[in-house]
Amino acid sequence: MHRPPDQSLVSLHEHGVPSDVVDIACVMTSCILAAAEDVAADTRDESYDDATSRGGLLYRRAHNRVLADLKADERAVLDRTDNALHVRIGGVAVSFYAARNGLDFPNLDGSVTKRNVVDEMQMVLNVGEPELRRLVLMHESDDDGAVRVALGVMDGARSWAWRATMYDRYASEDATATEPPSAAYDQLPEPELPPMRRRDQDVSAAAGEQ
Repeated sequence: MHRPPDQSLVSLHEHGVPSDVVDIACVMTSCILAAAEDVAADTRDESYDDATSRGGLLYRRAHNRVLADLKADERAVLDRTDNALHVRIGGVAVSFYAARNGLDFPNLDGSVTKRNVVDEMQMVLNVGEPELRRLVLMHESDDDGAVRVALGVMDGARSWAWRATMYDRYASEDATATEPPSAAYDQLPEPELPPMRRRDQDVSAAAGEQ
């Protein structure tokens, strides 16, 4: 079973994620990683696979692996309502989705099921004492397999409230703590510039020092 970085485990605990939910999310992450590796090995140019077909194949294989690996786990209830998979552990549900634009720019627009997942997370965030009821496990992949996987809560269809890294192909142990969402370039704050000085002021100041 895949184990996330220690810093991520600490962050999940601080956000109130129960240990059983973390364990199940680790199993689901392992399933996603294995499915992504399989798809990377099985798809090739001669098969005319593209991003859409590879994404569908990855989801189906990860979906089937999750069902097989959690079938005997008494902590997990496998809910396949509306042709989607929601893994329920006590009062918390975990669903997994592909981040087609990368984890920094997730997108759960589209189906009614995804919209309901986002709405459920937003309702919980809007109360005074938030109760954890819904988590999403988002993954991004390329032609070589999984790149990153994160577990967290979204405050909208395209933004995170918080997330913790479950897997990162390139990061070191120290670089995989909980990551705040990255802002787009046009949303970054304006840099603070020093006050402008006229050239004749600089000339006068230099003359006075001589």
